[in-house]
Amino acid sequence: MIRLSSQPISDGEWSVIARRLKVSRQQLAIMRAIIEDELKSEAIALRLGIARSSVTTQIERLYAKLGIHSRVGLAKCVFNELMRIREEQRGNH
Repeated sequence: MIRLSSQPISDGEWSVIARRLKVSRQQLAIMRAIIEDELKSEAIALRLGIARSSVTTQIERLYAKLGIHSRVGLAKCVFNELMRIREEQRGNH
């Protein structure tokens, strides 16, 4: 797992991240597989029961949507949103 913080990302936080980044359910599943399990495209395809080419297409669309070019860029994007969410939660308590 790529460590983005000392605490794992909760399902609720993933939902907020997906909504804020405007990603589809499938793109979210792919993001989680990349970030949480460091899976490659072929393993993601097997897990989700879709073609490897579909995973590749979804990753390309995801990168274009987020203005990034790599898995490292994806991790940074998710980390930034996660920190915003957690900061907002601290401010609400």
